[in-house]
Amino acid sequence: LASRYDLAKEKLSYFMTHVGGDDPAEPYHVAMTSKLIEKIVPDYQLEEFEKKVKLAYQCHAGWCQDVINLSMQSRYLREAI
Repeated sequence: LASRYDLAKEKLSYFMTHVGGDDPAEPYHVAMTSKLIEKIVPDYQLEEFEKKVKLAYQCHAGWCQDVINLSMQSRYLREAI
């Protein structure tokens, strides 16, 4: 986020708390998730698991967009009053 939007990562409190500063947690999350999948999803179910993960991600992304849209609509209504 910081590099994509040219922001100082130190000012993003959630980012600093959850992801970390100079030692970002993303590689640890990826490794942990990969190991978890290896342990609980049999090889023959990997394709179906991937489909379901993508579907869940799309649902989540859609939900997030809906929340943003509702927030913007509410903001415009307040400004109009």
